[in-house]
Amino acid sequence: MIMGNPKAKSWITGTAVIAIALLVGAWFLLIAPVREATAETTAEAVSQDDRNAREKKQIEALAAQFADIETYRAQLADLRQQIPTSPRQGEFQSQIAAIAVTHSVTIASLTITPSTEVVVAGPATASAQDAEESAGDEAAPAPAPANLFAGFYQMPITIEVVGTYQNVLSFMGELQTINPRAFLITGLAGTGQKQADGSGGLPPTAPGDLNLVISGQMYVLADPNAVPDAIDPGSISPLPVPPHEKNPLFPAAGS
Repeated sequence: MIMGNPKAKSWITGTAVIAIALLVGAWFLLIAPVREATAETTAEAVSQDDRNAREKKQIEALAAQFADIETYRAQLADLRQQIPTSPRQGEFQSQIAAIAVTHSVTIASLTITPSTEVVVAGPATASAQDAEESAGDEAAPAPAPANLFAGFYQMPITIEVVGTYQNVLSFMGELQTINPRAFLITGLAGTGQKQADGSGGLPPTAPGDLNLVISGQMYVLADPNAVPDAIDPGSISPLPVPPHEKNPLFPAAGS
């Protein structure tokens, strides 16, 4: 029987151990990081594909909406008739006068109160500096709520009209429905009339006629994209100055 060579066995065993160590090292140092990086890259690619698909749908939707841009512009023009970007009080007075003539009622008085901004409170917002300053002060006031509709104004209006009962009701109905300007009625105060001659700009009245005081609101929504009108330098007149001989700043002769 031929005995195995112990040295050869030791060499084979050592070689096997070294090979295993090399494989383990290669796994942890090379293969595993590459697999992990590949997995991350694949996940990022899938996520980017999803974002691209969503953005493509959004672009397609915007393109479809842009095809109807003229329809939207017409709708915007109609809405700006109801809630304009400026008070346009004179225009509203003309509209009311036309409705009054149509329904044979007399406008006894019209009062338009200066507009005030409508504040629709949203979540309170505070800057990082405010948060730091209030962190050590338990009594610091809470931040003011944000206004969700900046630039939205209301104009209180009071209209007093006189006419027959049915004509006054028709006037009030058209004021809310047919009139181009949006008008919200918030209060009514009616008084029945007696037989009386007209005076002070008021018409003659008969029993059953109505004096109605209508309280309401008009609205204005400022255009955030409006650009102020440019001032033409040539349209500005120079400040008047006295004649040269009377101007104390004019250089004296010989100086």
